[in-house]
Amino acid sequence: MVAITCGHQFCKSCWVAYLTTKIMEEGVGPSISCADHQCDILVDDETVLELITDKAVIRRYKQLITNNFVECNRLVRWCPKPACGHVVKVEHCAFKQVQCVCKAVFW
Repeated sequence: MVAITCGHQFCKSCWVAYLTTKIMEEGVGPSISCADHQCDILVDDETVLELITDKAVIRRYKQLITNNFVECNRLVRWCPKPACGHVVKVEHCAFKQVQCVCKAVFW
């Protein structure tokens, strides 16, 4: 049995199936709540990465965490050039042109 900070326990295979579904099918990353649907406690990153062994699921989880960080941070932006995938740090929140390492210029 595996328990998280709230104390709710489920078997390891149940946690793995639950986390995999949340990550791969629902696209949930840093805000996965306890498998007990009446509990609002979030599953911490350490627990997720201890339970999940599938490399594709881990890669998707890390991508979701990164996406969430960029979306919530006013000083970083995804490059809008298709298939670039880089993040650009901006110095000020005001609109100023920035240039990505791929040479794309955007606001």
